[in-house]
Amino acid sequence: MLYSWDIIKKVTYEQVSKEELGGATVHAAKTGIADLVFNNEIEALLQIRKFMQFIPSNYIYKCMY
Repeated sequence: MLYSWDIIKKVTYEQVSKEELGGATVHAAKTGIADLVFNNEIEALLQIRKFMQFIPSNYIYKCMY
C-alpha cells in the first residue's frame, strides 16, 4: 500500500496532490467517511455547537425534536 503522494509520483509518474490522495473532499464525496466538509475551523465549531444543542443533556431528557 502506498502512503505518500511523493511515493506515488515516483512509482506511477503521476502528479497527485495531498488533497486528491486523502483530503476532506475525497472522504466526503468518494469514500463516505466524512458527512460534512467546512471551509475553516470556526465554521466547523459553530456547526458542532448547533448540533450539540440538538442532543439531550442526558438520558432522562427527551430530544426536543
